[in-house]
Amino acid sequence: MIDAPSHLQERASGAGSPAPGTPARLRFEEVSHRYRTATVLDHVSFSVDPGQILCLLGPSGCGKTTLLRLAAGVEPQSEGRIYLDGEEVAGPAGFVPAEARGLGLVFQDYALFPHLTVLENVLFGMNRRDRSSSVRLAREALDRMGLVRYMNAYPNALSGGEQQRVALVRALMPRPRVLLMDEPFSGLDRTLRQSVRRDALALLRETGSTAVIVTHDPEEAMQIGDRIVLLRAGHVIQVGPPEQLYRRPVDLQTARFFSELNEIPALVQGGVANTPLGEVPAGTYANGEPVVVAVRPHGIRVHRGAAEGVRSTVLDRRFLGEIERFELSVAGIERPIVARIPVGFGPALSGEADTVGVSLDPEAVLVFSANAG
Repeated sequence: MIDAPSHLQERASGAGSPAPGTPARLRFEEVSHRYRTATVLDHVSFSVDPGQILCLLGPSGCGKTTLLRLAAGVEPQSEGRIYLDGEEVAGPAGFVPAEARGLGLVFQDYALFPHLTVLENVLFGMNRRDRSSSVRLAREALDRMGLVRYMNAYPNALSGGEQQRVALVRALMPRPRVLLMDEPFSGLDRTLRQSVRRDALALLRETGSTAVIVTHDPEEAMQIGDRIVLLRAGHVIQVGPPEQLYRRPVDLQTARFFSELNEIPALVQGGVANTPLGEVPAGTYANGEPVVVAVRPHGIRVHRGAAEGVRSTVLDRRFLGEIERFELSVAGIERPIVARIPVGFGPALSGEADTVGVSLDPEAVLVFSANAG
């Protein structure tokens, strides 16, 4: 390993370290990483601005957790550079060890010390010379998360959601420059996950922390992230705010990742894609080019009878609480069309095999080349 230059060695020893509580800008520049012959990350570049919450999103094995480990300094990357506030902390110029980077970590399994009380867990690693001040701050933070009454309890007396809240408070107590969270809510049931996620987001906003949160759940990423980095097989596929990735995905696979799709093969003629459900603007695709017209279920309109839209037959109808899910047979389309309609807005039907009209919401239609991967 290359020795760090003097200013990085000074930082690693604690001298000249930035004041805690100052959110940092984290940047990855052409970062690649390999385990033996397997490439886990391939020339990854993106940045996280101070005070921003960024979600690393993607399926299992795409490199999300590896990026967190590299940022934290758990191991050095194979190639590329990592910067904190413009200072290279991993790369050809040297390697700043994990303990000198001023980053916080929250793990999926909470990683609380079972032999320490909640308060002792939160205070772990804090400056012992100012314990009274640290205890006061810890009490305030626990109180904000509804945990102050558990200060003297041990982790095994807490629920999973309460343990995760303690882990978050512990990570934020040293006022890290960047907080790194690895699938922090995935081990919780749905209702509890929503509650803990809401409290965690509120605390991150209150403290103004820079945060990088790993998740495989696109809905979660859209709920909590200011920006999303979508990874696939070690590559950055798209970076941007949640609405951009959802409404303007760069490819069909990205669109599929964010929601269920109706995919209709079509050919472009005269600037439009001709489908059994009507013509769709084809953008810049050339005449004769095969495309896939992708429509999310909420973009399918269902009308009573066949007077409006294209005639179709109801194959299945399911009540799902706030919405109803229809499966519809349309002539010329091989697979059933799926529609999701708010309860009370669908047609009044007597049962399956009813005939209805189907049309498209132009705002919910995406067109992709059929020849792209």
